[in-house]
Amino acid sequence: MSTLSGTELGAAPGLLYFISMSHDGVVYYKVGVTKHTVHRRFPGKTINILATRPGTLYEVYSIEQNIINKHRNKRYCPPELKGNGSTECFKLDDIDVQTIIQYIGSA
Repeated sequence: MSTLSGTELGAAPGLLYFISMSHDGVVYYKVGVTKHTVHRRFPGKTINILATRPGTLYEVYSIEQNIINKHRNKRYCPPELKGNGSTECFKLDDIDVQTIIQYIGSA
């Protein structure tokens, strides 16, 4: 998506989200970008929305990539999301979670 800069698609509205989910008692976190609502992105799943930030697709994608790069060593691949956004999932501690929430609010 780095080719979004200066494109019509890159200028389209998007939403960055940071959520928590669980599977078999394991809590994990996901950061992502959607053109829709978070609940539409995960129909039928129980999610806890921790932070969102509207912007252009290019802006929110850039923020998402910064978060992914900073926390790459804490990646977690939940079986139920394999192939559907699982590369943006993490096992995080409380400090990481608060840092990401603050970053999304100030980016």
